Amino acid sequence: MEGPSSIVECTDLKEREVISKRKRPARNDDIGNDSYDKVISIFNYIGRCKGAATYCYIVGGEMKIAHTYILMNCPEILPFYNEFRASLSAFPDDAMVDSDFALWYQQPIRYRGINDPLLVSLSWGPFFYAKVWHSSLINDYTYHTVEYGEGRPTMNSGLCVPTIGSDNSETIFFGFLHEILELQMPSGLQELTCVLFRCTWGDPTRGVRKNSKYII
Repeated sequence: MEGPSSIVECTDLKEREVISKRKRPARNDDIGNDSYDKVISIFNYIGRCKGAATYCYIVGGEMKIAHTYILMNCPEILPFYNEFRASLSAFPDDAMVDSDFALWYQQPIRYRGINDPLLVSLSWGPFFYAKVWHSSLINDYTYHTVEYGEGRPTMNSGLCVPTIGSDNSETIFFGFLHEILELQMPSGLQELTCVLFRCTWGDPTRGVRKNSKYII
């Protein structure tokens, strides 16, 4: 049974470079550009999107979801996140965080004189246009969208994401990859790109069986 659509971060891309034929990496090389290190960790992963990209616009609620997801997966933003949680009621829920955190984060950046260029870029959020890919190579494994994988001998659109709840219990979510989105953050210093997977998720409450032989 499929659940609602959501967005999850893949292990992302480092700064892109133009690859000439002589310098083109091996077919399954997923090494990024190491000309400098990005400080914000979410932009500092290795991976490579594959195929021909198209473009789309992300607006409204989808943009808020993407922006909030990026912020909440940056350890550098954790002090701001903790402050935001403390400013809410005694029992803040995830819906309040999803709805308000990205907008709230702009306030301390704007009014406290914080001038770290990367923290400022994160407050602006991604550009509204995004690249759309059908494949992504991560750790020598190629993920395909469901649509691109139709009719192929192997299906590489399945995902498994373990999560830890507030009570330290583990929940494993299984889903299908429907879209690979590459978003770019505004920055005058360097190219900051982040790749997100748009997925549908199954209901994990019915239980999960583990196979120790195949480690699944």
